[in-house]
Amino acid sequence: MLLSILSSPLVSISAIAVVISDPGNPFFVKERLGNNGKTFKIVKIRTMRKEGDHTSWTKDKDDRIFAAGKVIRKLRFDELPQFWNVLRGDMAIVGPRPETPVIAEGLAEEVPFYNLRMKVKPGITGWAQLNWGYDRTIEDVKMKLSYDLFYIKNRSIMFDLRIMLQTIETMLLGKGAK
Repeated sequence: MLLSILSSPLVSISAIAVVISDPGNPFFVKERLGNNGKTFKIVKIRTMRKEGDHTSWTKDKDDRIFAAGKVIRKLRFDELPQFWNVLRGDMAIVGPRPETPVIAEGLAEEVPFYNLRMKVKPGITGWAQLNWGYDRTIEDVKMKLSYDLFYIKNRSIMFDLRIMLQTIETMLLGKGAK
């Protein structure tokens, strides 16, 4: 709850920047798969134009991302509303990223052991996000899965703290975001 309260000024500023850059709802809510494949609604700050194809993976210099969205993504502020998902019990702070049911179903058919990542709550941040970039190919998904499975096998409070500290460093330095 404390993180939700502390992040609320950044969420508010980001929401205002979104509305100025691309009028409309500054948030988006999408269905995701959580622990044991249970669906839930994830809340994020919108960083892409409302129109356009939103079914493909994000790519370098993606023209769907508007100006303020680029900054919000770089600082990872788009993820901050997910603290509400943590409060509701749908997510943890650290864990594998939650995926949409349709994409997860397709990946489970192509990537062996993909569904094992749903044996824990999904997280706002995780070992795979810190160590591998955005998914562009099935090979990227396989690499991220290896990091997710490593995390699941080696979960501990110290490992979670390490991931959280590295995430803060990534946010402050603006590393890795598109």
